[in-house]
Amino acid sequence: MIGMPEWRSLEELLARKRESKSLDFKGQFDPDSEGDWCEIIKDIAAFANSGGGALLIGLDNNGRPTGADVTAFLAVDPAIITDKMYSYTSAQFSSFCQEEAEKEGHQVAILQIGPVQYPLLFTRDGSYPNPHNPDHTEFAFRKDKVYFRHGAKSEPAVPQDFVEFIDKQLMDRSQQLLEGVRKVIEAPAGHQVVVVPPSFQVSEDEEAQAVRLTDDPTALGVRGLVDSTAYGSVSDELKGVLKAWRTDTGTTASKVQLWKFYTYREELDLDDEILECLLFSAIRQHAPFHFWASRMQRERLIENLERMVTDDRHLETRAAAKLAFALGGAIGKSLVEQIVRGTKYDTSVGYWVSLRMAYIEGPDRLLKACGFPRVLRYEKNGSTVSIEIANAERAQLMEALNWAVESGDKEHQDMVKGFLDPLVYGSVLAGHAETA
Repeated sequence: MIGMPEWRSLEELLARKRESKSLDFKGQFDPDSEGDWCEIIKDIAAFANSGGGALLIGLDNNGRPTGADVTAFLAVDPAIITDKMYSYTSAQFSSFCQEEAEKEGHQVAILQIGPVQYPLLFTRDGSYPNPHNPDHTEFAFRKDKVYFRHGAKSEPAVPQDFVEFIDKQLMDRSQQLLEGVRKVIEAPAGHQVVVVPPSFQVSEDEEAQAVRLTDDPTALGVRGLVDSTAYGSVSDELKGVLKAWRTDTGTTASKVQLWKFYTYREELDLDDEILECLLFSAIRQHAPFHFWASRMQRERLIENLERMVTDDRHLETRAAAKLAFALGGAIGKSLVEQIVRGTKYDTSVGYWVSLRMAYIEGPDRLLKACGFPRVLRYEKNGSTVSIEIANAERAQLMEALNWAVESGDKEHQDMVKGFLDPLVYGSVLAGHAETA
């Protein structure tokens, strides 16, 4: 579990009756309320800056169930929380996880928050209209402020907060150093220890040039791959990512790399192995993934989707559901039915899918499944073009997608990830189902 400074289990966490530096109760949460979002973002930042903690939604100040419906919060895509944090802090914060639990017969939503290496600073005010007096503006937090937990409250930092933050960072680094020393001391007999830069990957090719950090010819020579910062082309960088993937499929391309590959997607030499690597990387890094899926051979794609549904990992199950809606037909319907029946993320992924199941066989299923603005505006030859997405031609959507990708702007990247990539390449995926 992420960030567990005071409890060792979910049961112990739910048994708590008082808020603390690492625990906060919320009676309810409305994802359509700007005020609720601002208040929860303040707490997330304060917990992260204070070493981690947990928000329990559906409990009053004494830890008793309020009976509030928390399914809407559990259905919120983690990428939306990350994007909300970015909009107020300019930081890509994703060290959190959503869980569901039960207390005294009532459903409770848990948001566990991990620590940060550098304090999160608010870059704009967290303001919202007073629900009882719309002419009055409330402020959950203020621009250029850093928030920490002070007891059971999330408040602006005082000097002592930064002293404690730095002390903790130094302590963590010291522990890491001691752990490294311990590994050297405990190295098995006959083994040698080598020191290389973080970007250096050891090669198994005995013909590779050996490198030494000394002029002693008897010193151990280490054979390695090219430094990841020194790739001569995007294709070479993709080969490096694939090599790491072959060694460990838990290794993913970075978000920066994924956007680079997406920009040059039509120029890359892609086979099913590369596409599988990029598909899973994009899913895990909250990057657009429908294009990579659309280029994969039908059998390989369906095999991967079935594996995602069976393994039932939150991000991959949710992505499989979105791709199933793009596929449609008997295959798409079968996949979403399996998710609804079998996912352990019942009120997040399962709830999201069940709300949309009625659309699976309709021609407009993509529009209803992924959500979209009514009107899209983008730039073309110095002028602003406006199109109604529901009636747009694929060529217009492709034009908008390419403009958004080339801009490199965070807001435009969100458009690509949120609805342009699914709409443009979803129709290609629908062809996979039609050939079944």
